[in-house]
Amino acid sequence: MKIPTILPPADVFTRKQWISIIGADLAASILWASHFIFEYNAIIKSGLELYFLAICYFGCVLGGIFALKIIPKLNYYFAFLFFLSLDILFLILLITMENPIIVIISLFGAGFFGSSFTGIIFIQFSYALPDPKFNGRANCGGYFVINLLIVFMILINLSQFPFGNIIFLIIIFTIIIIFTLIGKSDVNLHPQSSLRISKYLFDKKNLSEIFMAFFWGFFLTIPFYSIFLIFEGENLHEFFNTFVLIMFITFVISVFIAGQIYDILGRKVGMLLGLGIQALSFLLIVILKGEYYLDYIFPIVLGIGTTFYLTSIPLIIVEITPKKFIRDKMSLAYIFMGLGMIFAVGIAELLKNEFLKDYSYLTVYLLFMFLIAAIFISQIKETLPSKKELEWQGEMQYLFLIFKSGVTIYNQDLTKIGKKIDYHKDSEILLGGALVAVSSIFNEILRDKKIIKVIKQENYTIHIEEGKHVIMALIALHEIKKIRKKMQEFLDDFEDFFEDALVKGIAETQLFMPTAKIVQKHFFNYW
Repeated sequence: MKIPTILPPADVFTRKQWISIIGADLAASILWASHFIFEYNAIIKSGLELYFLAICYFGCVLGGIFALKIIPKLNYYFAFLFFLSLDILFLILLITMENPIIVIISLFGAGFFGSSFTGIIFIQFSYALPDPKFNGRANCGGYFVINLLIVFMILINLSQFPFGNIIFLIIIFTIIIIFTLIGKSDVNLHPQSSLRISKYLFDKKNLSEIFMAFFWGFFLTIPFYSIFLIFEGENLHEFFNTFVLIMFITFVISVFIAGQIYDILGRKVGMLLGLGIQALSFLLIVILKGEYYLDYIFPIVLGIGTTFYLTSIPLIIVEITPKKFIRDKMSLAYIFMGLGMIFAVGIAELLKNEFLKDYSYLTVYLLFMFLIAAIFISQIKETLPSKKELEWQGEMQYLFLIFKSGVTIYNQDLTKIGKKIDYHKDSEILLGGALVAVSSIFNEILRDKKIIKVIKQENYTIHIEEGKHVIMALIALHEIKKIRKKMQEFLDDFEDFFEDALVKGIAETQLFMPTAKIVQKHFFNYW
């Protein structure tokens, strides 16, 4: 019996690449903590009305716009460390200052500069998620580190050590700087292109993505805002930190389950499940009336739902976005996330008197919002591929590279490479027939000067791609999109590597023996 894989492979990246990923993860933990700890505690400590949080969220919107306009002009590593340092500076001001004016300015600064480097972080996260087969677990592994660090920050808050979190932030920032500088020499960051914002916004196909980002902010804010309204006037500082501590411990535990569900049932299933559990947590406020539920059970149920909902959204955005647009797409998502947070604050303030008279009003309103969110989310494309696509390596059988003149310069039996390949029982018979088929097909292609993209036979499929100088054929058991994408990447690399020989039309097969390493790189390396 085959034991299911719980964790993704550990040997995917080099040490320096791991160091770079961890550095980005630590930076994300600071961003995550600001929305759950520092902003709320600053409001409590300074005695400001809760709606001043909207200043921070307005900063998120402007910071995202700033990132879209300015960040593309800056060096990646400079922008990452510079705006992260400014974000930490404003978080330190939130921790230390009680003057309301300074707190308001710091709230705006934390939102603005946090939003400024969000898109940059996700450039590193996007290369940290190279294989959809394990991306859910890898994504949740990153969130495990983030949530664990926030648990430490909450415990420091509860200890009331005045400089505890300042020291903690400085230590994390120092580690991020060291890890970034060490890891950057070996990081394969994808070059970024500017996204055509107006075209993206006015394309109806992107409407569900925009609303997904909006509800990301809404459901990040409204549960905690509601707790503040419910417990307003009590020992809010102690209660809030205890509440968030229980919830983040729940995050740490449930994030592993979330990762498994994303990779088995799908990302959308996990997101909708999270929405449902969040809705249940508020429904139970009305059904199970009492302080015990609010103090202990509610943060656990809400924590499970929030884990599934919040960790699935960035994963889906990363997977549906071409890597060259990750920076701008995540900055844009953060803008709509900020608008969702502002909307949550505005609605809560407008209706808070009704909510506090009877919690059932709050529950009905939230259930309605959950339903609207679920409708939009159901339109999002599922990013977990089919089983065939996930097992694409085991589908490949044979590879050919042929000059457009008709001369074969390279061929390779792909069933004999790597341990990951599932051998086909009748591979010799299949390949023998395929060789004849490829030969006749290429003769037809060369005669008609027309490239056929795919040829389906009874037992196999031939994928065909045309380069500048050569035509590539890859025989597989079925037609697979992933194989097609890999072929395109392989051809670009192959023709770049052998450009001189290909231009001159040199057809010596010995010259093309290094192609085996390019095959290994594109078709058999996890990275």
